[in-house]
Amino acid sequence: MRSPFLILPEQLTAEGKADQDAIRPLRDSEIELDELARFLEERHSHRVGYYFENLIDYWLQHSADASQVKRQIRIANEERTIGELDFAFRNRAGELCHWEAAVKFYLYSPRPNKDGSHWLGPNARDYLEKKWNRLRTHQLPLAARHFDEPVRSMPFVKGILFQPLLGESGDAPLIGQPPEFTAPQHQTGHWVHYRNLAHLPENWQKRRFQELCKPYWFTVPNSFDGESSHTSASSLNEHFQNQPERTKHPRYFATFTQADSKWSETERLFVVPDNWPNLPAA
Repeated sequence: MRSPFLILPEQLTAEGKADQDAIRPLRDSEIELDELARFLEERHSHRVGYYFENLIDYWLQHSADASQVKRQIRIANEERTIGELDFAFRNRAGELCHWEAAVKFYLYSPRPNKDGSHWLGPNARDYLEKKWNRLRTHQLPLAARHFDEPVRSMPFVKGILFQPLLGESGDAPLIGQPPEFTAPQHQTGHWVHYRNLAHLPENWQKRRFQELCKPYWFTVPNSFDGESSHTSASSLNEHFQNQPERTKHPRYFATFTQADSKWSETERLFVVPDNWPNLPAA
């Protein structure tokens, strides 16, 4: 919850940042780990976004700054569902607040899709502008139509934008410029095709890699000693060369560097199929 925003709340509501800052993150002493584990297990899902929403749910339910917390509020028009609100609650001032929550990962493609977007998801059918437009034109305005009192709506969108580590032929990459509606301090990472794992820059050759599985893509690994199997750049490349069936889908890694005999996380890396983003011919 402490990570930077991906989409800038102020772009949609002038006071959005104040709303989020007013809900203080829980201190470690306020989190009962066994209770949190049960809470998440009862709502278990492999979907990254749903896991993210579960953590927000736990946070708001246990925060002294929020009350009357409701989640997944169905919005209907003459019995026909037209949408759903992710979260609604009252802040300390008693004001009604509405959050639309998401955690998103977008990779810069030098070649745009048919709608002109360069920022595509690991599944390239999803893209950054699509999410932005959905929030702006549909999800956030829903609350004002549903409630009979003023409501403070804001996007609660976290995530990472990934720049290409290498060009198509293993040469220098083209660096993408994020859209203006993204937060200036958003989190960043890199992506690479499987075929280019053998050509990582020298400083990357010294790193270690730990694969992160869904739904834990945005969590921080508990520990890393640098000795796990298939963690060096060379062994990672060899592993996928020997098991090409594992290169059909994107895989997500935390990367680590060593200093003073201690391994620390450096950044996140997506490794994607060689045909990604597999866009149709223009």
